[in-house]
Amino acid sequence: MPREDAIQTRLAAATKGPWAPRLYADNEDCGWDVVLPCDREGFEIGAIRCTDIHENAENDAAFIAAAREDVPYLLAEVARLRRIVEAFTYHTLTWNPDCAVHLESREKDRLTWAVKLAEDKE
Repeated sequence: MPREDAIQTRLAAATKGPWAPRLYADNEDCGWDVVLPCDREGFEIGAIRCTDIHENAENDAAFIAAAREDVPYLLAEVARLRRIVEAFTYHTLTWNPDCAVHLESREKDRLTWAVKLAEDKE
């Protein structure tokens, strides 16, 4: 399974977002939570408690919370760029079997065309 497929599988299995970091404190402990969204009645589904308190715990919690929305964006961007590379590679090889190393003006035009072709398929 390609790495992106494994990431997509974990993403699909995770609780829907958005997630948010939140400072917590109780009688025994304090630290950072990554809060999961609320249900229909407005009650929090849960939180992932980051109990390892250190000087960068707030940033770590913010990173974990943002990953719920960043990962889908990055997976979509990887897929988009792969479509561009595939379209350019296919059309360059069928147009120019020698596949020149330097992009000349005609090749730059073909790259622009390949990008547009790939984006139109989205």
